[in-house]
Amino acid sequence: VFEVIDTPGIVPVRNKTNAGTELVWRFNSLGKGEERVLDYKIKPMFSVIGRIKMPRAKISFIFMKKTFHRLTRRQFIGVNK
Repeated sequence: VFEVIDTPGIVPVRNKTNAGTELVWRFNSLGKGEERVLDYKIKPMFSVIGRIKMPRAKISFIFMKKTFHRLTRRQFIGVNK
């Protein structure tokens, strides 16, 4: 229902799934105190009435040989009427 629009910066790998398009960014490593800002834009393929709940973004990373997973807060698109 949405089209992903290319943005400047690190380009994600796009995976088509039954639920839609999954965007995946991969890094070899980050230095101490280093940050990466990842962004993307989406455009609805039809007009949105009300609010649409977006899936939560997930990050997985390895620290000291242990794998961690984190989820973002829910994001919404649209406006309440």
